[in-house]
Amino acid sequence: MNNIDVLIARLKEEIYKDPLIKEYFRLKEAIKNNEEINKKILELMFLKKCNPVNEEKERYYKIKNELDKNPLVYNFKIVEEEVNNYKKEIKEILEEL
Repeated sequence: MNNIDVLIARLKEEIYKDPLIKEYFRLKEAIKNNEEINKKILELMFLKKCNPVNEEKERYYKIKNELDKNPLVYNFKIVEEEVNNYKKEIKEILEEL
C-alpha cells in the first residue's frame, strides 16, 4: 500500500465513525427492514411505471404522502441530504489538492 492508499483508508475509517454517517446507515437499515414502508415503496414503483388512470394517480399521491409523513422516511430524507452535502464538501476539499 502506498501513502495515498493509507490516507484514503484512514479517511474512509474516519468518515464511517462520524455520527451523521452512522445515523444515515441506521435509518437506511431501519427502512430496509420495515415491511410496511417497503410495500408502499414497491406499490409506488408499480404505479409510476404503469400508465395510471385518475384513480391510480390518486392512490399514488396518497401513498407518497403517507411515506413522506412517516417519521422514519422523513428523518432519512433529511439525513440523506446532509450526507450528500457532506460528500460534496469532501469532494471539493479533495479537488483543491
